[in-house]
Amino acid sequence: MPRVVVGTDGTETADEAVRFAAAEALSMGADLTVIHAWPEPAAVSPGLIGQPRDVNESGAYVEATNCTERAVQLARAVAPGLTVDGEARAGDEAMVLVDAAVDADLLVVGSRGRGDLASLVLGSVSHACLRRAACPVAVVQHPAGPGGIVVGTDGSEHAMNAVRYAAAAALRHGAQLEIHHVWHVPILVGVGPMAMPAPLPDAGAARDAGKAVVDAALRLARSIAPGLSVRGTATEGLTGDVLDAAADGARMVVLGSNRTGDIGSIILGSTCHHVVRRAGCPVICVP
Repeated sequence: MPRVVVGTDGTETADEAVRFAAAEALSMGADLTVIHAWPEPAAVSPGLIGQPRDVNESGAYVEATNCTERAVQLARAVAPGLTVDGEARAGDEAMVLVDAAVDADLLVVGSRGRGDLASLVLGSVSHACLRRAACPVAVVQHPAGPGGIVVGTDGSEHAMNAVRYAAAAALRHGAQLEIHHVWHVPILVGVGPMAMPAPLPDAGAARDAGKAVVDAALRLARSIAPGLSVRGTATEGLTGDVLDAAADGARMVVLGSNRTGDIGSIILGSTCHHVVRRAGCPVICVP
């Protein structure tokens, strides 16, 4: 049985994630599990090493279970008839969600969308889930729009996995699939006193290669979902900017992710992280 997991902390953004997760679970014929993670009580008092502390965790536990039950009721209101259960777990929020989704088909999290350098380096819950979860991760910062499903591809294997996921999602929702490939010709500059003029890049070759990438993605999408309304474009520009524009009014954006998780990719920013921070609709990153 397919399963969708969604995290909640009771905030407005988390509620939006629950709504999206409920709608996706219903379209997938999946069960939905709502998880609220609350901080595990400390075993000792600060400054008193080894000194036991009488921790009354009942208040925190009651608050956590109330938050979970509220989200469960919200999901049931969005998708009547959906099988929904909820659980409050103590521990680190990201790790609790990743562990809960170890056998899931989709993990859904909200995002406060700070987008600052500190959140990228230190790691928010959504970024930690993107790096660590084994299943596709949906980051919900804005509600799904009324438009189609957008998928970005560069022709790589993880990008084609995203095309597969997006085609299946478009078929489930009866939505148009929009496939985007973005190409650009780098400006080569020689440096140093002995620099030689750099060769002029071949824009025509880059354009042709981009069209070939889109054609391959179109063939794959149509083989997965015959009769699906699908169109593809190859555009010159910056990938993040093109996908941000395509996401305007979309139901969701789907991207491939190689989940390298190294600090360089976090600081410099992959396409997936860029679009998650800026897109005006839910973004699903597929490993």
